[in-house]
Amino acid sequence: MSKFRRRLNKEEGFTLVELLIVIAILGILIILAVPRMSGITDVAKQRVIEANIRTLKSAGSMWYAQNPGGTATWSGVSGEGWEPYLHEYPTGPGNVSYIVYIRENGVVTVTTTHKNSKGHLVI
Repeated sequence: MSKFRRRLNKEEGFTLVELLIVIAILGILIILAVPRMSGITDVAKQRVIEANIRTLKSAGSMWYAQNPGGTATWSGVSGEGWEPYLHEYPTGPGNVSYIVYIRENGVVTVTTTHKNSKGHLVI
């Protein structure tokens, strides 16, 4: 029993000043980290859009290889002819839509527009 009382009387732990210093340091680290993270999301969204464009161009090239001299326009509507070449028609972050133009000379063009987090139009 005397060991237990000695433990209770022994003051252990952190002082209020030590806790405040740790909270201040964490606050400073958060202030430094948050602006960097917001730019990362814009870059990630742009990478998704670029990957979707590459996928659509590849599907358009496959379509043209089977339909030489033909033309097509895909906007993601079922029945436009993209189904055999894509499992599903991609949508970008924030429901970005894509339009694919396949020309008679085999050139595949993908257009899209969206706004980044700063409100600037990106094409």
